[in-house]
Amino acid sequence: MKSRWRILAALALASTLPMSWTVAAEPPAEDQGFTTRAFVIHHKDPDDVVALIRPALSPDAAILIQSRIRTLSVTDHEPNLDAVDALIRSFDLPPRDVRMTINLLRASRDLKGSKARIIPGQLPLSLRELTNWLDYELLGGMTIQISESEESTLRLGDEYRVRFQVNMVDDRNERIRLKSFILERRVAAAVGGETYVSLFDTVVNLKSGTPYVFGATRGKDAQRAIFLTITARIAP
Repeated sequence: MKSRWRILAALALASTLPMSWTVAAEPPAEDQGFTTRAFVIHHKDPDDVVALIRPALSPDAAILIQSRIRTLSVTDHEPNLDAVDALIRSFDLPPRDVRMTINLLRASRDLKGSKARIIPGQLPLSLRELTNWLDYELLGGMTIQISESEESTLRLGDEYRVRFQVNMVDDRNERIRLKSFILERRVAAAVGGETYVSLFDTVVNLKSGTPYVFGATRGKDAQRAIFLTITARIAP
């Protein structure tokens, strides 16, 4: 039977950029001091670029997205367009590498357990301080280096795996976004063989160098839980 899991919490949270924009059918007239400038986006998602530049624009500015040719046409005052140009140049960079360490732990309320099974340093301080679980067992872990836009599947122990894509690396704010981050558990298939069931599927926003902890359990009275720790750093 397929297990029903619920996400306990993310013990560290990262902010995300606002994803909104304006499409102008009739840009402000240039004789009112407005100018239109086109920006070709080479590497990043144009939607992410729009979210980046919007705070630098005046309230009457307009943005036209031409997704097919990856171009933004921005209408605003010249000084604001110069600021937009600088922002895009610093953000629209070739894909960056990310070094990432992921550990999977099984937690238990069993008083007979022993925390000695955890290698020193592999249980984040935040997890020790903020949870009531008494025993932690390391099921599997891995450190990899992966490039922006790449997808990866990692086996963590005998039963679990994670799948994700490094969706965005923002050097300016030291942010890393993982798209479709999925933790799965291996189960026997009804007609033989095996398959995987998803325990949770989410978008993960990380601050470079900051440890994050995510947990899942079958219910609030469950005697066991799974904790996933993630630390990612933008490579030099």
